Amino acid sequence: KTDSLDALGNTTAAMGKGFAVGSAVLTALSLLAAFKHEATKEKVLHFEIWDPILLAGTLLGAMLPFFFAALTMMSVGKAAAEMIDEVRRQFREIKNEKGITLLQAIQKVTATGSIADEDDVEPDSDRCVQISTRSSVKEMIAPGIYAVFTPLIAGFMVGPRML
Repeated sequence: KTDSLDALGNTTAAMGKGFAVGSAVLTALSLLAAFKHEATKEKVLHFEIWDPILLAGTLLGAMLPFFFAALTMMSVGKAAAEMIDEVRRQFREIKNEKGITLLQAIQKVTATGSIADEDDVEPDSDRCVQISTRSSVKEMIAPGIYAVFTPLIAGFMVGPRML
């Protein structure tokens, strides 16, 4: 019974989000029309916001920052998941000379408040830095490519009016 209510709630939320996005586009279009009206009072500028190519370019340009933000958030999520896997591996596998794992050393410090130097276990922080550095470089390739090539593709395929 709760599954059907959950599905109904999800469907209602999705529909509400769809209406919100449609409303935001219409609001943006109205703001652009108002801007054109105010900007062309004293000077004659020849552009019509209703021109489909110009409107498509405007909407594409307005969408790109959100697209880049989404790509960046997904990249951070992937890097964080990889870092979590590495830390969990280190908790299980890294041991000191006595055979005490990193997790056991942390549990001992948590329980007693301190640990002897011979019981201490050093984590492999260099590996974590390597994962972070590699992920930051690798995951930012796609947003960089989109930032460079989107205007080029739009300009060459549709024309400079879209820019």
